[in-house]
Amino acid sequence: MKHGLLKKLFLCCFLFFALGFLLFYTVVPAQVERYLTEQKGHELTVMGERLSLLPSVSSCSFADEDIKQLRELLHSFSDSEVAGIWLIDQEGRVVLSTESADPMASRLQIPDYQILSEGASFWVTGDFFGLLPPETLSAVVPVKTSPRTIGCIIIHCPLSLLQDSIKDLSGLCFLFLILIDLFALLPIAGFYLLFYRPMEHTASAAAAYASGNLQYPLPADHGDEFAPLNASLKYMADNINQSEEYQRNFLSNVSHDFRSPLTSIKGYAEAILDGTIQKEEQDRYLEIILSETDRLYHLTKNILTSNRLGDRGMHLDLTVFDLHQVIHSIAAAMEIQCREKDIHLVLALRPGSQHVRADKEKIQQVIYNLLDNAIKFSHSHSAVTVSTYRKKRCVFVSVRDNGIGIPAEQIPRIWSRFYKSDSSRGKNKRGTGLGLSIVREIIQAHGQNINVISTEGVGSEFIFTLEKS
Repeated sequence: MKHGLLKKLFLCCFLFFALGFLLFYTVVPAQVERYLTEQKGHELTVMGERLSLLPSVSSCSFADEDIKQLRELLHSFSDSEVAGIWLIDQEGRVVLSTESADPMASRLQIPDYQILSEGASFWVTGDFFGLLPPETLSAVVPVKTSPRTIGCIIIHCPLSLLQDSIKDLSGLCFLFLILIDLFALLPIAGFYLLFYRPMEHTASAAAAYASGNLQYPLPADHGDEFAPLNASLKYMADNINQSEEYQRNFLSNVSHDFRSPLTSIKGYAEAILDGTIQKEEQDRYLEIILSETDRLYHLTKNILTSNRLGDRGMHLDLTVFDLHQVIHSIAAAMEIQCREKDIHLVLALRPGSQHVRADKEKIQQVIYNLLDNAIKFSHSHSAVTVSTYRKKRCVFVSVRDNGIGIPAEQIPRIWSRFYKSDSSRGKNKRGTGLGLSIVREIIQAHGQNINVISTEGVGSEFIFTLEKS
């Protein structure tokens, strides 16, 4: 089986994983850095707003004495993640910086201070007017004494402090991506185990059956959607196998059944021609040749009938006729056959005529085949009984013998084409195994039923129904 579907599945998985890793390395780090920067900027802004609300800050006169007192306060707010806190006066001068111990050393002038002192709090990244390194995060919070702004608090920290957090969060995202990929493999594995492998087994079985390997094992029935398909394939393979078995049996039976009469005909004809058989004995051997020829004729007729029924179905010429008259006619024709085995043929027919609606010729064939079998497998000096009785809209016909019977395990198989139970009924191997198959097909074509009751060593009774006219 070609593995194109599996290759496509793995290719899709590879593309999915590759796209996931590509997006991770191109998008996730930048998004993580942006997220952490915003979080840190918000954190610094909140810290600055808390400082601006302290009375010692909002009432500061920016005199040296006040600056000294505020330094200790601002140092208490500064930590390892805050590089420095600046206090800006109304002129834009840095009057206090936690980064310098000298209160006068940090008196820097901020350009465009007017922009900072107007509006609400905000945070920015960059060198902050050239006063800080480029990679710096700064939060600006105005200090207001209603209704005017008296200065600003600026808190800044280097963005390099966020790198460890960025790496940690990116690592978590990468781990999450790996987990997603692993979980994505679960449905893929499930698809392979629950869908692809059963489909592969089914396709392999179909290919094996197509190549003639009808014994290829199918997977067990797991109750999924493949079960009906596998059952259909198995049913088809079994039927083909049975057909081939039937064909082999048929050829074997036909070759055997034809060989015997042909050998007799050839042998006796040659003996007559070369003078081995005297003229006064020729009539007797010619009768044997005629009997064997008649046997070949009936064998051929049964084979052709069975083939016609199997290929095109059965066409019925339904008429109304007297069933009892047909039975009497067939019984008279089989008188010689009964006399040869000293079999008494009993006709236990219900009084008077019995008209039925059926195909007369085919019903004659049914009764003939059943009587022929009954006589063939009956013991000498026994009786064969044909009886009829009526029940509701049906007429029942029974053919009962006192012969060797049929083993119980073989009864379901006697209706199969070419089947011959010669192992148990081997006293007569002249049939093709088609007689009972033809009988059942004719009865079923009429929409009626046929059954058998048999006990090995006691005898058999075949009962079929016909539509009463």
